[in-house]
Amino acid sequence: MVFVFIRLAEYSYIWFEKNTSLSIEILFSRSINFDSLFLIKFGLFLLIPIILLGIINLKIATHFVRLTAIILVFFHLVLTSYFLISWNVLNSTVFEFSLSELLKIVSAEFAMQNLIVFVVFLMILFTAYYLFNKVIPKIQLNKKINISLGVLYILLSIVVIANRKHTSKSIKYFDNNFQYLLGNSKEVFFINSIDFSEETINFSIPKIKNTVLSYHKATPYFNYCSIDYPFIHNELYKNVLGKYFKKDTTIKPNIVIIISESLSSSFSGPDNSLQGSLTFFIDSLSSHSLYWGNFLSNAERSYGVLPNVLSSLPSGIGTRGFINMDDESVGFKNKHVHSGLIELLELNNYTTNYFYGGWGYFDNVGCFIKESKIDNFFTEDDFNTSIYHKPEGNMVWGYNDKDLFSQSFDILDKENIPLPFLNIYQTLSLHSPFNLSEKEYYTNDFVDKRIKKLGLNTKNLEKIPEKILSSIFFSDDALRHYFNIMRKRKEFSNTIFIITGDHSIDLNVSNNTFEKYRVPLIIYSKLLNTSETFKGVCSHIDILPSIIALLQDNYGLSFDVSKHWIGQGLDTSKVFNANRNIPLVINSKILPQYISGCNIVYNNKIVQFDSLFNVKEELNEERNNYVEELFDDYCFLNRYVCLKNKIWAREKQCITTVISNAGESEKNESNK
Repeated sequence: MVFVFIRLAEYSYIWFEKNTSLSIEILFSRSINFDSLFLIKFGLFLLIPIILLGIINLKIATHFVRLTAIILVFFHLVLTSYFLISWNVLNSTVFEFSLSELLKIVSAEFAMQNLIVFVVFLMILFTAYYLFNKVIPKIQLNKKINISLGVLYILLSIVVIANRKHTSKSIKYFDNNFQYLLGNSKEVFFINSIDFSEETINFSIPKIKNTVLSYHKATPYFNYCSIDYPFIHNELYKNVLGKYFKKDTTIKPNIVIIISESLSSSFSGPDNSLQGSLTFFIDSLSSHSLYWGNFLSNAERSYGVLPNVLSSLPSGIGTRGFINMDDESVGFKNKHVHSGLIELLELNNYTTNYFYGGWGYFDNVGCFIKESKIDNFFTEDDFNTSIYHKPEGNMVWGYNDKDLFSQSFDILDKENIPLPFLNIYQTLSLHSPFNLSEKEYYTNDFVDKRIKKLGLNTKNLEKIPEKILSSIFFSDDALRHYFNIMRKRKEFSNTIFIITGDHSIDLNVSNNTFEKYRVPLIIYSKLLNTSETFKGVCSHIDILPSIIALLQDNYGLSFDVSKHWIGQGLDTSKVFNANRNIPLVINSKILPQYISGCNIVYNNKIVQFDSLFNVKEELNEERNNYVEELFDDYCFLNRYVCLKNKIWAREKQCITTVISNAGESEKNESNK
């Protein structure tokens, strides 16, 4: 009954706060149904220990049951509160955050309304405690009722045991991803996210060689040159962007990468999920740019964007990606040798700068960027507080996007940072709790005028909270603000701008399988000969190879031919095309994990997607086996190179030795 009360409170809060349609059918046939199935399954798990305790001492067994019930209710309250704060389910990722990171998250996102919700839930908890300890023990049921309840419990237990693999429903049974998360048991999501297996990975030489050779055979587009370092390859760079840019080896173009928080194809671009774009400036910029609409992030959160965009790295160990890897057993804290854009441009005499308006060490960003040999690392600690101000209150992530861009120009001029440069921006304004926009953006009058100006149907936007709409509009205007300043600067004509989202944001408007991954990619420059829109499916890991090839062939920069990047480069197909191997969140059990061509490893199945990203189950057994084997090989090699620090051999002599040994090994293997 306590779980039912919490569900009713949850649905009421969502109805008022999220302004979304919720049906009684979902409440009873999904939410309460799956909560009940979980509770019975949980009870069955504890049944034998409770009986044994009861035989020893009935009083101890009774207290054990009550204590377990209280803990379970409290855990359910925590999971529900997190869901209502973030509109996402809590998973085992929480174990990978440091204490300082958890405190930062709570202080930034635990707004007053969320605090009120949590207090109400705590009142429910104390009510439950009173019921368990005062009321229920005094209820005297006659023998017939006791027998009936016992029979009902046994029947329900049989149902649960018979359906133990079906105590939740996949996303295809829901209208959208939000209802999928709401309808299933949050405890089941959390438990399924934990890897209980203690499988010892076989890193024997034969196993490594066989897996490497199998993976190399399945990815023949790379000229691999090592078994010990399985991702190193040395084919010539393929310059797919070259014909769209002017060719001038007398200049070194500046590179600006803008990683825009939550910039999503859900609401931006021609193929958005709203039947109308919310980003007027970005759309106008895209029409003069190279634009990819079928573009994906490789992770559902910000932790993935820097390793993927800057270094095209493998997925890493754990649920928070390469940037947060920490394995004390081999004595490293994300000190993996790798090569990326920062280092390669510095070797060509670029000055490299990173700008962020928040805490620079969240998600281990500071360590990763500094280990990449960045020249200048600017975060909220470097802001001029006499000019720029955070919003009032403690519950903010940092400075808004306009202040970030303005402060960066102040720094560039004050420090007299030389050309050419690589500037990396990571923005914040479209981050929950969506409170970084300027005050006027939160007024109904402003929002209504902007929607009218965009010519959008308000009915299509009813499900989106106004504070998110305000943040989207502000983020778009902040980019306009940046380019308005940049156009007046002398370096503008020789700068290549790369704009993408770190991940998508779920606006509860689509049941698209890729909704958490779909982000636009825009490459804009005065050095462009023409604009173009591409339909090829590619991802963040494909940016680096194509940018390096462009800089080498069109502008005469020099780069070593050897690299470890797992991206194939950007797909410039003008019609829908899916021929890339794209790792997503490989450890997830509720999100797509890996793409190979038009096939996805998803929820322990192979499904296929079309040009609209609609999915259906793949029935080709031969193709399924191929994709499953490729995914297994990638997962194995990802763990191998991360645990053994075998991503990259920085010194050429080391690479030469590795290549020589690899060639001899492959020759011996062939002779066998």
